[in-house]
Parts: sequence; C-alpha cells; structure tokens
Amino acid sequence: GLWVPGLEILRMANADTSNIEDAVIRATHEILTRPDLSANIGICDWLRRRPRSIPTAVRVIKQRLKHRQLSVQDMSLELLATLMIDCRDIRPHIAHPDFLKQYLNLLPKKIKEPNARFVLKTNWTMEEGRHYERMLELLKTWARDYGSSSSCRNFRAAYDQLKSTGCKFPSVKSTPAPTGRAPERKRPSDRKNHRSAPPMATPSKDDARP
Repeated sequence: GLWVPGLEILRMANADTSNIEDAVIRATHEILTRPDLSANIGICDWLRRRPRSIPTAVRVIKQRLKHRQLSVQDMSLELLATLMIDCRDIRPHIAHPDFLKQYLNLLPKKIKEPNARFVLKTNWTMEEGRHYERMLELLKTWARDYGSSSSCRNFRAAYDQLKSTGCKFPSVKSTPAPTGRAPERKRPSDRKNHRSAPPMATPSKDDARP
C-alpha cells in the first residue's frame, strides 16, 4: 500500500485507543531505517490531547522494545525519547516500577561489569552495542532531568542501582526543555533511502470518541 508522511497521524482527530496502538506500531515499523520524526511528534500531540490513551501507548512501546528485530527496538527507543521530552504526562508511566524493571531486564548482564558498554569486551554486534549504549544514555538523561520529581524518582533509583554495580554510563548532551506542544522540526533533506511510517486507517464513526 501507499506510504505517507507520519504527519498523517497528527490529522487523525477522532483517533481512539485501537488507533494509538496502530500509530505506535507504525512509528516503530520493521521497514523503517531511521526514526520518522513527524510520526513521533504526531503521537506526542495525540497523547497530550487524549491522555487516556497513554497507558495503551506505553503498553505497546513495552512490547516493541522486546521485538526480535533490533531496528524496531531502536525506533521504539527514539519514540520513547521524543515522548519523554514533549509529553509530560507520560513520564510517571515510564518511571513506574513495572516499566523500569522490564527496561533494565532488557540490558544484558554484562552491562553491569565495569566498561561493559564497550563492544570489544562482549559478544554483541556493533549495532547491539550502540542500542544498549542508547538505553543507558536515555536512563541517565531521565535521572538527571526528571529524577528529582516525586513521580519520577525511580529514574534516579534505577540509575544509581546500575552505577553501584560498576556500569559505566556514556556522556549525555543537554536535553531541550519541554515545549508544551509538538515542536516543528525540519524533516531530513535527504529522503532517498528514508521511508515514513505507513498511513493510519481512518477510524469509523462507531470507533470515534467524543
């Protein structure tokens, strides 16, 4: 079928729970080779307008993070990174013990060894090494930026737990302040090998919610 820019997600004004599930799956689709920024931003806007869909989105992201295909895991991490910046209400859900427990369990045991993030000390592929390092980078960022909040203190606890085992975290860049709305970001100029998330199915009147 036809593929359209991820902003199609943003235009789904009557989206319901099943469609936010579809949106997350499409934004982390197996065919994507790099994040579809417009799809991710569209999901941010969607969840800010319909916060009751956040638990469903988080559930699907948890599933996608465990996907057998590494690229799907990568796209899920980047969607999660965008949501954490631009969708304030999702942060307590990501800081919930159930989510963080799975997140930490996705890291290999060797990650707890000193300097384990360096691929040469492991049996990881280069791509796997980058993925695990990205997971550590995000956790460190969340602990730094949100760990002082009462609803997100588990980020700091998880970070401290890994640090106590000897895990070496990568350096992280400063995080942009939340905008309160989906920021306008330029799409990559080189679209030769880039595909956007596949289009959303338009919800029927029976599915639409007020």
